[in-house]
Amino acid sequence: MMLKICGMKFPENIREIEQVRPDWMGFIFYPRSPRFIADLSPLDMPESVNTVGVFVNESIAFVREKVQQYNLSAVQLHGHESPEYCADLSGLDIPVWKAFGVDDEFDFQVCLAYSPYCKYFLFDTKSQQFGGSGKVFSWEKLSDYHGNTPFFLSGGISPANMSFLPSFSHPRFAGIDVNSGFEDYPGFKNFSKLNLLKSELFS
Repeated sequence: MMLKICGMKFPENIREIEQVRPDWMGFIFYPRSPRFIADLSPLDMPESVNTVGVFVNESIAFVREKVQQYNLSAVQLHGHESPEYCADLSGLDIPVWKAFGVDDEFDFQVCLAYSPYCKYFLFDTKSQQFGGSGKVFSWEKLSDYHGNTPFFLSGGISPANMSFLPSFSHPRFAGIDVNSGFEDYPGFKNFSKLNLLKSELFS
């Protein structure tokens, strides 16, 4: 199981959380997010952790620009991007992740058209925003997913419910994505909480 810590924003906090040794750190390029990296320099990016740029309905040109500027390891699409859009990004030669908002009515058939172009899916709680709700969806719903693309579990994972993660099982379960449940305020992650998560679930 891999660990992705998303919504990193502050240089000193990036260096601190890098010591937790997650597999991925996520950086949000969506201006309406409170974790938007408006002032983050490419020199502030972690040195020893894979980086994921999170984009919402951006142009291909903008995504390409940021991939090069920040030397991103992967691109995560969190908007209404089409399978054709994902195919167009394949020329970047880095993995493309596609996020889907899940509720009780979600039909996993919509994921099939994305499978040829995506390294991972990310299943998040459906909300009016593009992620970041801090709420948990019913993980039992994922038993309806029979695709071949591995996925990250996201949406409201926190110290209060992380003890349930060892009991979650799915043949395509690749890792977890954590964000607001492990931060002191938007973008600033709590080292102690994340270190405990890493030691208890990833040791």
